[in-house]
Parts: sequence; structure tokens; C-alpha cells
Amino acid sequence: MNFTYDKNNSEGPDEFFEKIETIFKGKSSLFLSTMDDVCENIFEHDSTVNQIDITIRLIRDKAVVLFIDDGELYDPFNNEKFLESQSITKLKEIGCEFDYTNVLGFNKSYIKFNKLN
Repeated sequence: MNFTYDKNNSEGPDEFFEKIETIFKGKSSLFLSTMDDVCENIFEHDSTVNQIDITIRLIRDKAVVLFIDDGELYDPFNNEKFLESQSITKLKEIGCEFDYTNVLGFNKSYIKFNKLN
């Protein structure tokens, strides 16, 4: 599932939110809050970034959420203040993993939800 988070309009289509509810069930509000937090963190770091592509891949009972932007090199999970935010703290508590890489000039930030149920 793919979605483009726009700096000036974070509202997604209804079918996106319906799919999020289906995938993340009781954790959907945490997912949406985290999505907003990650994107806002990237936007604050690099004002030239206007859009972030978000891809959700399901693998068995896990979900990998990928945030891709073309801004300057930046790992949002290497920001101590951000890592102490409420949504990231909750994700750590439920065993989520975080990763970052840069490929061909694109920042790729990952959140791996290890248990969806």
C-alpha cells in the first residue's frame, strides 16, 4: 500500500485510512500518530522536502513501513529528541524496530511492526 504525505495537506484518501484500520487494528491510531510525527520531523529538518512517499508492506504477521524523501541526508531515528517522543516511545514498548539508509540520494526510514495482532 502506498501513500504520499504532502507537507501542505496530510489528509489521505478515506480508503487509505480504512486499510490502516484493517492492517493495524487496535494500533491504527498509534500508527497514524507516528506517521505524522516521522513526516513532521523530516519536514522540520529539511524545508525543501514537500512530499514523503510512504509504503506499507505486509510480511506474515509483520508490517514494514517505509518513508522515502529526496531531501538532504537525514536519519530521523538518530534524533534524540524525536526518539523520546510519545509515539516513538510507545513503538519501542511494543517491540518495533527502526532503521535508516540512503540509496541513490533518497532517504529511506523504516519502522518494522513485529506483531500486528
